Amino acid sequence: MAEATVGAHLVRLVLDAALSCGLSRPELALVHGLPGDLPGDDLLRLPTDTLARLWERLLEADTRPGTGARLAQAAPLGALGVWDYVIVNSRTVAEAFRNGVEHRKVISDPGTRAEVIEDGRTLTLRWQGAIHQTAAAAANHEFVLSRHLWYVRTATGRTVTPVRVEFANPAPRRHHDLVALFGTDRVDFGARDNEISFRAEDAERPLPGADLRLGGILRRNAELMAAAARPAPGWLDQVRSAIADAMAEGELSQHVVGRRLMVSPRTLQRRLEEEGTGWREEVDAVRRELAELLLRDERHTMRSVAARLAYADARALRKAMRRWNAVA
Repeated sequence: MAEATVGAHLVRLVLDAALSCGLSRPELALVHGLPGDLPGDDLLRLPTDTLARLWERLLEADTRPGTGARLAQAAPLGALGVWDYVIVNSRTVAEAFRNGVEHRKVISDPGTRAEVIEDGRTLTLRWQGAIHQTAAAAANHEFVLSRHLWYVRTATGRTVTPVRVEFANPAPRRHHDLVALFGTDRVDFGARDNEISFRAEDAERPLPGADLRLGGILRRNAELMAAAARPAPGWLDQVRSAIADAMAEGELSQHVVGRRLMVSPRTLQRRLEEEGTGWREEVDAVRRELAELLLRDERHTMRSVAARLAYADARALRKAMRRWNAVA
């Protein structure tokens, strides 16, 4: 599994929340590492930093305290893919937490530290994510702890109240919303860890709707998914794909490629500069790759390949090939 990545489901959830708060797709397209099209896929991974930047954008749009907790409570079952179903198809609340921690890598960064602590009096979930930006990390931890409370209440059908909730981040100016969302006034800040605790009797509550046979299948699937997970295409990969598509349609230009990526030509140029490259370099890279591929097939002539790659004529393609070979 790629380091410093998270599951696409969580990224999509925060992205959709940002869109619902009035941010536009072109604005959010500027978030580094975010694909133009984000499918719901348990195997797809995106940079953890992309999730952090999305949290930051969401917090700019939704300035009320408790943004992460509200999102966790509003997201339907299945919003986090297989991880949701692994947790709710467990025998008891305690087992649900243990299963979630064991299989957390299908949704969280591999560097996430999490554990379930049982001392006979309380059941505690301790969670330390891999996002380090203060505001984004706080929202992310709000989300995780609140989501586990949602699991408990949804799966048991009871309004279970936590014994206490602790956050490592400093206290916000107001946290009445968090008190209301968690249902307890024992919400503390500046703690050593991020934790949510329940009474032992709540920990042993059965989950009446759980399908234990299905739960076993899902846990095995989660293990396979963690092993087979793949990173989403990087931004330059997306640019080159858009260039190739524009070439194939005979309308290669920065305006057309920018439209495919939902950014302006100026933004496209700036992003390429930030990546240490430029428009001409990326067009040239795509042309070289496609030329090598197409010319392996004897049915393609130099003239037809030149036209396919938006060259003026075959002579221009030959000149480019001499340059590529000289560099190689």
